[in-house]
Amino acid sequence: MTANILLALVVYFIARTEFLLENFSYFSTDLSMGRLVRLYGGGLVFDLSAVGYTNSLYILMMLFPLWLKETRGYHLVCKYVFVVVNAITLVVNLGDSVYFPYTLRRTTTSVFDEFSRENNLLDVFGGELLWHSYLVILAAVVVYGMWKLYVMPTTESAHFKTAWSRWTFSALYAALLAVTGYLTVCACRGGFTGETRPITINNANEYVGRPTECALVLNTPFSLIRTINKTVFEVPAYYATPEEMEAVFTPIH
Repeated sequence: MTANILLALVVYFIARTEFLLENFSYFSTDLSMGRLVRLYGGGLVFDLSAVGYTNSLYILMMLFPLWLKETRGYHLVCKYVFVVVNAITLVVNLGDSVYFPYTLRRTTTSVFDEFSRENNLLDVFGGELLWHSYLVILAAVVVYGMWKLYVMPTTESAHFKTAWSRWTFSALYAALLAVTGYLTVCACRGGFTGETRPITINNANEYVGRPTECALVLNTPFSLIRTINKTVFEVPAYYATPEEMEAVFTPIH
């Protein structure tokens, strides 16, 4: 399972590199190797969090302490869950690399409200899909690579013929699930200490020199997850018209 989680992190690395190349003109100013390492290092923190959130079901399925699940059919289902979930996160990241020039930030859940009244989304997305067909090819290659490189665990039903072997398996996997669950929660929160609050989009500013670079540190699945049920900031309209405002105060005398 560890090898497959590392594989998911590689997929996020590929998506971030594509995001950089797709929007290179926005990040090329003073982009030294040292700065790039810092940006990617910060990005790893958010990638670990996103992988923890999106692969929690897969981790639970793999480590559930029941010996009956140790069959090839069950682990094939686990493989499908892993590949489908991480394929979706890949597509979301690649799609956001095209949308970035319009917003200069990673997409959040506010996008659903922004496009809720649009009637031509299929035409827009269809046109962008044709214009950026190379991203479709990249996504297909990466997903195929995930499928081929996925490490399937060995399943030996003969190991569980005795009650002792079954209890040993259950106890071992219960301990592994507890430890891995703790590590997953820490990854989602962005740290191991009790004082660490769950990291948010604003924490990306710790690794950047310019606000635009936050988009390179973040990933879109994380931005979407961390803005679910969050209040979208709106510029308050205190006055309906400029004339109404000038009637209260005007700097021109």
